[in-house]
Amino acid sequence: MSTHVAMKDKDAVKPTLRVLVVEKHQKMRNILRRMLHQTGYFQDVAETADGEEGWQLLRESTFDLVIANTNLPRLSGISLLERCHTDETLKDIPFIFIAGETSREDLAKAVAYHAYDYLLIPFSFSMIKNRIDSTLKRLNSPGEQLYRHTEKMIREGHFEEALQRIEMYETYYSSSNVRWLNLKGECLMGLGMVEEAASALERAVEVCNVYLPALKQNADIQEKLGNTERSMELLKEVDKLGALDMGRKIHLGQLLIKAGSTEDGIKMLRNAMHQASPEEQEEFGMQAAEIMMESKRYEEAEKMFESLLESRPKTLAIYNRLGIALRQQGKYRKAREYYVEALKYYPDDPVIYYNLAILYLAQKDRGNAVRYLQNAVKRDAEFQEALDLLSKIGESVNG
Repeated sequence: MSTHVAMKDKDAVKPTLRVLVVEKHQKMRNILRRMLHQTGYFQDVAETADGEEGWQLLRESTFDLVIANTNLPRLSGISLLERCHTDETLKDIPFIFIAGETSREDLAKAVAYHAYDYLLIPFSFSMIKNRIDSTLKRLNSPGEQLYRHTEKMIREGHFEEALQRIEMYETYYSSSNVRWLNLKGECLMGLGMVEEAASALERAVEVCNVYLPALKQNADIQEKLGNTERSMELLKEVDKLGALDMGRKIHLGQLLIKAGSTEDGIKMLRNAMHQASPEEQEEFGMQAAEIMMESKRYEEAEKMFESLLESRPKTLAIYNRLGIALRQQGKYRKAREYYVEALKYYPDDPVIYYNLAILYLAQKDRGNAVRYLQNAVKRDAEFQEALDLLSKIGESVNG
């Protein structure tokens, strides 16, 4: 990213900056281009109508500012900012969002990833000029520079030095800035001061109840402290803001079930399965179904495994776990049908034979159980569970 100019007298500012406009409507791009040149700050105004193309331009070139619509094809403006935030070379580039309408969810995500401003359409030249002035002023302020240096220290593990800088900021600037309070919580956690970290993050949430980093970090810490109820409250708030990642959504479902809110927990797990991307579906679907198994909700687990099998046919792990869920319900015939189907694709997998043996034992059919255990050992001579069970059956017969 190029060097940012400090805001001085208007006449002293020369058009040296580069800005990227990401807006799907050509008419709005034309308006923005004209206004941006009119500010006198920008020597180059690049533009694109697509969030993914915006990402490519940011990776290929250097910009001092991004002005993006929240609603874009392929990749939303919020998702573009989120992606930049994970890239070391782009994480500090300032974003100003424009939108035809706003939502609490978008605002929360914009704040979470440190967007500099948010402007509703329609807007005047003076409005966007004031937003740009404010953004450039903040970008070059001592407080912002101190924040970035402190954030870097924490990333590098220099927690004590970082805490000194945070205390310096609280002394000279403010002790109720949500970003700094969140940073303080992260720093205190790095020093192993868990209760102090929780206190800082509780304060951050009080200051801004839609600041996602503080909500998420506080939820994790509260659970570590054994405050499960508070952890669930915080995760629910994150979920209301539409920002609960699939892993945390699954975890919240598990916490709800353990706390006795079973139906809410199941609903959360189902939502996680449906909202997961195709690449994530198997991983999070299996986690959700396993939680159902642990809580002995075998019928719900059956539904989840069957849903996974439809989208991930021929998956060995799903067959095996689905068979167990069915056996636990006494649905022996259906379990056997799935195991036999699995053997068509995995004829040499010893676990399927072992699970079939367990299924027959549940029906008190020792003959078939022994046959399938022998098949399991034939395919894996060191399959200890199968060997032990064969021995146990032999002892009971001889006894």
